[in-house]
Amino acid sequence: MRASTRPRMNLTWRLGGRFSSQASTDPRPRNRSRYWIGISRSKLNQSGLKERLGSHCSSQAATSHFRKRIRGRPERTFSMIAAEQQYPWYALAEGDDLEQGDILESCRVFSPPADLADDSRAEHATFGYTERDVIVMSQSCDLVKGRNKLTEVLLCALWRRSECTEGHLSTPRGWEDARRGNLPAYHVLSERSLPTAAQEVRIVDFRRIYPLPIDFVRRHAASARRIRLLPPYREHLSQAFARYFMRVGLPVDIPPFK
Repeated sequence: MRASTRPRMNLTWRLGGRFSSQASTDPRPRNRSRYWIGISRSKLNQSGLKERLGSHCSSQAATSHFRKRIRGRPERTFSMIAAEQQYPWYALAEGDDLEQGDILESCRVFSPPADLADDSRAEHATFGYTERDVIVMSQSCDLVKGRNKLTEVLLCALWRRSECTEGHLSTPRGWEDARRGNLPAYHVLSERSLPTAAQEVRIVDFRRIYPLPIDFVRRHAASARRIRLLPPYREHLSQAFARYFMRVGLPVDIPPFK
């Protein structure tokens, strides 16, 4: 079968950081490196971008919209952008109905004084607290109002990438290891691109766990709108959490292969 030589519209990301739209008659497959993103007019129509921008939108306008979405992020292909439209990471939530994956910002977590254990007869103690971004790890079915299955909610610390300034996680290599699952104590969450809550990529720290009274957590959640992690990313987080705690250390391990 003879390949068609009809011109097709491509969008090229150049190393200098500029887009150029060009017509190509070369029927050979192109090298899809991380600096190239191919777009056809049919893909623009299939992705639904034109419908969201309006029926009067031209392919040129839809292409312009797509350019803005991926500017500065050459590793994000057109298929990834389209998948994000169908399977978003986050949604906005409000009220005191809690679910696993709810992100609570500036939540107060408490720590007992070090000398409390020395006085077994103490009836009163002063607890310190720290405001910390946390994510709900308790199962959603246990958090339903009226069931009273839990008296405390399990939370894990949440760090922004800009806050990780020391150690392995201060390097791109460390974040890539965490993204691939090579660091069991951490789980990476995508950046947030909601209109009212755009924020950088974050990482969940399974080593820092905080149980807090459920009524306290509900009141904090109801004080402001919050971000909620959506399926299947929520289940992916839960799986990583379980994997971290189900690790087994062997007394005699298999020697490494060389």
